[in-house]
Amino acid sequence: MMNKSPIVRRSAALVIEPPMVLALMRLEERARCVMLLGLDAESSNSDSLRVRLNVVFQPIPVRRGPFAPNDYYVATTGGSARLSASNAELVEYTRGSSLAVQYGVRAERKVEGHGKLAPELKGKVGAMDLEFKPGSVEHATQSTLSSGVKFASEEMPLVPIYQGDAVEWRIDSHRGEKAVRDFLAGNVYLEATFRWKTVTKSGSAHVRPSDISFFDHSRRQLSSCKSILMRFALWRKGIDIAHCNGIEVTFVEDQSGRL
Repeated sequence: MMNKSPIVRRSAALVIEPPMVLALMRLEERARCVMLLGLDAESSNSDSLRVRLNVVFQPIPVRRGPFAPNDYYVATTGGSARLSASNAELVEYTRGSSLAVQYGVRAERKVEGHGKLAPELKGKVGAMDLEFKPGSVEHATQSTLSSGVKFASEEMPLVPIYQGDAVEWRIDSHRGEKAVRDFLAGNVYLEATFRWKTVTKSGSAHVRPSDISFFDHSRRQLSSCKSILMRFALWRKGIDIAHCNGIEVTFVEDQSGRL
């Protein structure tokens, strides 16, 4: 029985332009971004690369309050990450993740009723006609008929969108009440393997926040009016949020060191 040779992967050197990935950005610039991008790659054969993304959701703390200072935050509730390659085929990529949810649908129908009681007495005594109406009584009724159904389903906080030579991931927090915070914070690691039809292996990577929002010291989202005050506070402190429309870079494998 012949043993298969193990797949040997080696780190691939990339030339990245502009230098706006984690390893190349200045600390001061990184501190002003709500979303950051880390990028590297490894190779197992001459025509393929496995490109890896480190998508960073970074809330920016803003200290407020002269007597009882608290941290307020600038952050995002979702975003997207995209990898594409020139003259290449997408072979494999990070799949989505699901979240089990319970749904309830309820319908109500109102039924109204109306009645009137008006007794009337007519008669004749000798040559005299008599007519007696003591009055009327009206009544109205209203009832509600309701029916409902509950069912289980799944939502996808991480959704990949396959595009042939590219893949885009949607990254979102779930709706409704949160246990810890209303914004995203942390790292999401994604990867995609491309097979090129040319000697030159090149492509692009792009991350973009879906929104730039403001949150209080309890990490709950501020109202529209309070968000305006928060923007004024940022202006007074001289804090400028960087790359609000995202970060996009191109990459090319550096083959100069190959034998």
